Amino acid sequence: VRVSSSYMSIIIFGSMIVLVAIGISHSGGLSHSLSQSTFSEAPAGTALWKSIVYAAFQCTGVIGVTVAVSDGLKSKEDSKKATAWGIIINALFLVVIAIMLMGYPEAVTNNLPNYYVLTKVGVPFLTVLYVAIVYLACVTNTIAFSHALSGRYSKYFKMKNERNIKLIICMMMLVYVSAVSGFGLDAIVRTGFSYLGYVALVTLLIPTI
Repeated sequence: VRVSSSYMSIIIFGSMIVLVAIGISHSGGLSHSLSQSTFSEAPAGTALWKSIVYAAFQCTGVIGVTVAVSDGLKSKEDSKKATAWGIIINALFLVVIAIMLMGYPEAVTNNLPNYYVLTKVGVPFLTVLYVAIVYLACVTNTIAFSHALSGRYSKYFKMKNERNIKLIICMMMLVYVSAVSGFGLDAIVRTGFSYLGYVALVTLLIPTI
């Protein structure tokens, strides 16, 4: 689980660097993106609050990923290193993507802003690459969460075959997420993610701090 997710994460990271670099270049370069006032027009308090809610939302995914990779962490020192690298990589992603989007103000209101930028760049290959990246991201999340759920709930199944138990739990998870997807991307991103962030703020982020 850990090895496969790591390889896919490396592919995602490298591909996103290429896509962001092309997106920034197409908008007029780094200086053009940084000169835009798209995000600075938002009140500082609102921006800070949304950042906190987003951080809380991310906590819901951290639990599954942590369980999935915990087998490879042998000591507290390994855990600290993994945490530090996770923070650095995620922060780097957010910063460079935000810089790219500043060059495309109209993309901010789009449900898929990164995909919108690629449609403006006008290179079909990049659009295909982005779809492949999203697919890999879904696969890595599915692996992490199915592994985490199996570790948490397998003890409640009175079966001897551990592989069958994991398969059943994974199928149950896929049925659940498929049902949720029926609400549509807009409802999930704009409403679902926000409410999940509020809940995680109280139940995960604040208690952890």
